[in-house]
Amino acid sequence: MANTNLAKTAYGLLGTGVLLGAGYIGRPYIFGDKIADLLKVHNTEKQLLTSASPSYSERWKKAWFNYRKDNQNKEKDVWEIGDWDKTFVKKDDIVAPTSFVDACERNSRVSVSSHLNPLYKQVLDWCTSDSKVSIKDLIRDSGKRILNKFDSKTKEDSGWKPLFKRYLTSNKNREQDVLKVSGWVNNPDPANKLENNAQILEDFISKCTALSEKTVENVGDANYQDAVSYCSDDIHAEDLVKESGRKMIDLSKLTPSSDGTANALAREIWQKYIKKNENKDNGEDEWKVDQWHLKKKTPESIPEKFWDNCKNKRKSNIRSVEDTLFEQVKNYCSVESSRTEYIEAD
Repeated sequence: MANTNLAKTAYGLLGTGVLLGAGYIGRPYIFGDKIADLLKVHNTEKQLLTSASPSYSERWKKAWFNYRKDNQNKEKDVWEIGDWDKTFVKKDDIVAPTSFVDACERNSRVSVSSHLNPLYKQVLDWCTSDSKVSIKDLIRDSGKRILNKFDSKTKEDSGWKPLFKRYLTSNKNREQDVLKVSGWVNNPDPANKLENNAQILEDFISKCTALSEKTVENVGDANYQDAVSYCSDDIHAEDLVKESGRKMIDLSKLTPSSDGTANALAREIWQKYIKKNENKDNGEDEWKVDQWHLKKKTPESIPEKFWDNCKNKRKSNIRSVEDTLFEQVKNYCSVESSRTEYIEAD
């Protein structure tokens, strides 16, 4: 009897157009077509977003922005998802919450009579992106990134120069390199003739930038493969900090004065660290400072190895600004671009 009643309840809900956990969505049909399938027929210019793309991707951020904008100032949002706040924040870089991603996936699987169903329009508006996506965004989805204007062109261990060297090695013995860089020479003499040529490096950067802006339908596209092979690198904490407009600190400029007095910026950062972690016990503060219970009581005396954390953590791989390491490196290892006296050279 219980099973029979459950079935009746389920059919009753379907008949009234209610989907559990999704708010009112129009009238679903048991024998209709799934919205995900209808999109492929009626809106071929759009691509359904799924959990296969990380919620921090630009596409999901934009989708979440659109949902919040369309539901702003409502006591209840249309889908009644768990992370709703009626106060609309005009920011399009907020990571989509899992509840929203789940709602999109759940509602896209609902069967409806046609593409005229209200739920179809909602999924189309809030859960899709253009069918062609920029290579830059697809690569970011994968946990890598296209290098950009914030990356050094002169450092040997990071930025464009080591990437360019790898490109030259990969294209060695080719009559024509893959990206058709201006000034390309097969087997140059001397061997390092190209890698030390600033003009050729600049053209390589231009070719990568232009390639990254192209749109493709999937990662199988040859342009995507070239971009990910030659123009991308892992995402490091310092990369995203630089993209936010801040500059990395030259740690050599934080050394104490001859009388042992701590540098002003060093004290400022150390005191910020203490304030953020003052209620933490030993081993629970962000960087696990040795004898933290004592060190946090000395705001004028900075632990000897404190800055070693910056050296290590700035190079750590992360996926997005939501990673805790991003905030740590931003707060303790970088400054505003106006504080030029502390900025490391590019």
